[in-house]
Amino acid sequence: MSHGAGGVVERASKELSRRFTSFAARTRRTAKHEKLEDITENTVEQSDQLNGNAEPANWGDETLGERETKTKEPKATMGITRGTVMDKVTNIFSSHSEPTIMGNQANKEKDKDKDINGINIPKGAVANGRAKFESQKISPEKPLRFFGSRSRPSTPLLPVKAPKVPAPADPSGGTPGPVKKKSNSIPSAVVTSPEISPTPKNENLMRKVKRFVLWEEMWQEYQFLVFFFKFFNMDERVTLAQVCQRWREVLYQPPFWRAVRPVLHCRDLRLWNSSEEWRENKRSFYLSIKLRGYDNICLLNANDADVFDFIQNYPHGAKHIHTLSLRCCNLTDRGLEALMEFLQSLYSLEINGCNEITEQGLWSSLHPRLVSLTVTDCINVADECICAITQLLPALYEFNLQAYHVTDSALSYFSPKQTGTMNVMRLQSCWEITNHGLVNIVHSLPNLTVLSLSGCSKITDDGIELIAENLRKLVSLDVSWCPRITDAALEYIACDLTHLEELTLDRCVHISDIGVGYISTMLALSSLFLRWCSQIRDFGLQHICGMRNLHILSVAGCSQLTSSGLSNLIQLRQLEELELTNCPGSSKELIGYLRDNLQKCLVVE
Repeated sequence: MSHGAGGVVERASKELSRRFTSFAARTRRTAKHEKLEDITENTVEQSDQLNGNAEPANWGDETLGERETKTKEPKATMGITRGTVMDKVTNIFSSHSEPTIMGNQANKEKDKDKDINGINIPKGAVANGRAKFESQKISPEKPLRFFGSRSRPSTPLLPVKAPKVPAPADPSGGTPGPVKKKSNSIPSAVVTSPEISPTPKNENLMRKVKRFVLWEEMWQEYQFLVFFFKFFNMDERVTLAQVCQRWREVLYQPPFWRAVRPVLHCRDLRLWNSSEEWRENKRSFYLSIKLRGYDNICLLNANDADVFDFIQNYPHGAKHIHTLSLRCCNLTDRGLEALMEFLQSLYSLEINGCNEITEQGLWSSLHPRLVSLTVTDCINVADECICAITQLLPALYEFNLQAYHVTDSALSYFSPKQTGTMNVMRLQSCWEITNHGLVNIVHSLPNLTVLSLSGCSKITDDGIELIAENLRKLVSLDVSWCPRITDAALEYIACDLTHLEELTLDRCVHISDIGVGYISTMLALSSLFLRWCSQIRDFGLQHICGMRNLHILSVAGCSQLTSSGLSNLIQLRQLEELELTNCPGSSKELIGYLRDNLQKCLVVE
């Protein structure tokens, strides 16, 4: 065994001498820092074996822990540092700088009694080349063999080879080769990551995932029922609320009843006071109104006793009712005053057909918080009532009046107090109002945007001219049932009211195709109502066909229109609603033709 080890050292010494001679010759012929050719992988492996750097054959049979332990233990290498022979030769020539020994950190502490392959070699048995390497000072620093940034002054740079990790021995006894280091976990080709903690997004996703439920459970599930009931109208929801208690609880939510106004038939409610059972039914009725969150109430055929009964059984309404409608009530001024005092959140009041209410009742009842007031068909309403309204309601935004006995004097009560607030005024069937009354309106209320003079039969073209010249902010104008309006009035409207979007001319019998031609020049007009305008012919419809912004058109009752003229309306591609009721020129074939060509339009026949 010692003879074999001596042969290895002798061969290493010869190889060292041969390469030393070859290197010195080339250094003299070439520049001092010329880069040498790459050393092939086989040469490096052979040099490692000659230097004792090769791993033993049973390296692969060791466990990962054993390898780590052996790496930390210093290895005895007979004083020969790890690295190729050429690396050692380069180290010898770097005599003017601090010598660096090629090898790993295990050479810091050397075991003199052990050598490669576990062979014990006496210290004096090594000759020739070993003495040269033992004379070198071993650096305690970690070698920089595998770092390309290493440089040695006055020494040619040698090519850098990537480190090799010994491969486990082949089970059949083969020689170990360079393979990837063994891993106790997933192979390196698979990207691994630490365990992912649940994120809020994942938690929300898992929360949405639900188990399968039966139909019996589904019909009791709140979210499903809310979505399901949206497909039914109000009348159907009333029936569905009687199916079961659960459906009633879901349906008795304010969002389902916002567009509904409950009407309390006071004559029927009086009968519920006959017995305790009926009184209990009345309490349940008011409770259902409370649960559905109604903010508007209509009292029908009520008297003073019904008003006090309502106040007693529905205290919730004091803070939650915003709109009150009194229709056909025998209510006196005392009952109206009690209601207005009870409803502290009321801002909209409608009085329709209440003939017992007088001027004194309005003076004692109206509250400044009201912003909308409608008074229609009340026989006692006259000019002095309008005075009470204008004086007591400074924040009035909308005023609707239908009274046969109101004259131009009533309109003179409007003052600059309402100039900045009132935007909507509707005077319907006020027969006594003339152009003089309009003078008071246009000067006191210049900010009106909606004006209706429907049924004011004494209004003429001069009154329309006043309106067109002074109320430039109008977007809606209704002069229906004004028989004295002619084409001249339409010319004033077309020239001055450039922001007008809705125009109603029903029963204006003196309007002809010429007036329709004026209207057709209004670019902002989107709704036009020409019901029962008997002078309009097909020629007027040709002007209307050029109105590209028109969405709603009514020519119901226009007896002069023919099927040929009506068929031209297919040019209004943007039309959404067309009314042809009582129009002699319409037929089933025409209606079908219009519906086929105006598929987005509702054709009313």
